Amino acid sequence: MASPAATGSIRIQVVDGSRQPVADDFTAFVRIVDIQKRQLTSGFVNGAHAIFPNLPITEGCVERYAVFACARQYRDGTLFPVRPLPNALVEGHMMLLPENGHFRFDPIDLIDTAHPLIRRVLCPERYDAARQSNPRSLATLLNICTALESVPLPDHYFPGPLYFDWQPVWDLLSPDRIWAWVDIRLVEAIRGASCLRAFAHDPRPGARHTGIPGRVGPATTGWQEVRFDLANVNLTFHENDRRTLDLPDPLGETRSVDCVMVEAGMNYWGDLLSLGLCDAIPPAEARTKYAAEMSYQLRWMVTRQEGLPEFNPPYSIE
Repeated sequence: MASPAATGSIRIQVVDGSRQPVADDFTAFVRIVDIQKRQLTSGFVNGAHAIFPNLPITEGCVERYAVFACARQYRDGTLFPVRPLPNALVEGHMMLLPENGHFRFDPIDLIDTAHPLIRRVLCPERYDAARQSNPRSLATLLNICTALESVPLPDHYFPGPLYFDWQPVWDLLSPDRIWAWVDIRLVEAIRGASCLRAFAHDPRPGARHTGIPGRVGPATTGWQEVRFDLANVNLTFHENDRRTLDLPDPLGETRSVDCVMVEAGMNYWGDLLSLGLCDAIPPAEARTKYAAEMSYQLRWMVTRQEGLPEFNPPYSIE
């Protein structure tokens, strides 16, 4: 291991599932490793803040650290990447979720005010029913919609994916993905977003997205968000499944919209797999069951690390 040319410090800030700082009597154990999985430091964090000083920065390297945290009665957390700077203090934002936490969804009228684009996607009756009967799948829908709120598209009239019409297929929602009818023009809009380096093309979408027997055929084109190291959105289009929907417009009239089936999910772990940091990744069964919680946790952390507006879906886990 090369000798460090300088050192840097990281201040870990810990929040809970309500996106608020943990209480002063909260205790977590934090471990920081580099991408070769060499432990740099570890220790207990009491309360919402702790500083880990004098971490090595090797000359000529772009350091990326992974931060692991665990606490009693909370799910483990993984924060990646944290990029230290020589002789400077950088922030690391860690979210830890309660093991037996419950989803607390915002009322539909609050979503109308705080997230008007998401409100266009929701049917109030279906939303209220899913809050009681299918909360994890509803949380996944809200995670994906909240992520798409901030995705840029190079179109003056449709500057983001949620400016197009979406109609979720509510009986196909699951904890790890959603299915929806969406304005077919979104396919070309996402293709255009590749020039903004927001999405990359999936060369073999049908191999991994085979559809649903009797309901949806295999995928024909797919796109992977590439803005972050973790928790990127996948949009996979099944263009052989089409439907024309009669939807209301803002003037109260009805218009016909040509739609295509889209399958949307989130790639939680990204570079952690290629870097061999697989000990941070839960077993496959847990990844499916707790996909909503993991997406919520990781997307919040990665947006904070990148200095972007906070990922704030209209629910919390408490």
